[in-house]
This record gives sequence, structure tokens and C-alpha cells, in this order.
Amino acid sequence: MSEWQPMETAPKDGTPILAFLPPEDEPDFERLCDFVVTWWETQQHFHLEPSKEHPGLYRRVLESVGHWVCGSLPICWMPLPPSPQQVPTSGQEKP
Repeated sequence: MSEWQPMETAPKDGTPILAFLPPEDEPDFERLCDFVVTWWETQQHFHLEPSKEHPGLYRRVLESVGHWVCGSLPICWMPLPPSPQQVPTSGQEKP
């Protein structure tokens, strides 16, 4: 497995990654795990912006907004390990 890397280097193409979440600042919030599988998701939406050419009118602007799909902002990441080729069942030896 790879070493932990800063989030700035994580892929932003939808590839799932293993991420580490820092401790929560909210004492009432209890998280079950500090490690999550997440991915970068880009959402496009429109917003209105004043028109520079025609004062008093607005124009629609398409904007892409990206975020990590998890509860907090992760601070580091690593690639996921490869999937197992064969999963042992109970009583079976590991390959």
C-alpha cells in the first residue's frame, strides 16, 4: 500500500480513495471511524450574476462546484488496495 499523501494531490476524477478525517471540533458529534472511502464529486449549478453590459439585469452563470463525498474535510489520502481475487469462506485457508 502507498504512503499517506496530502489532499491537494488526490485525484479529482471520481476515483475512490481512502481518506483520513481529522478529529471533529463538535463535541456533540460522535464519528464511528476516522478513515473513509470517498471521491471527488463535481456538481454544476446556475446562479444569477449582475450583467456588466446591462445594469439592472442579471445573467445566468454555470458554475462547477466540487467537494469530497464524506462528512468532514479529509486531511490526507492514499489509493485503495486492489480488490481480492478470491474471498475465503469460513473454514477455508487464505490463498
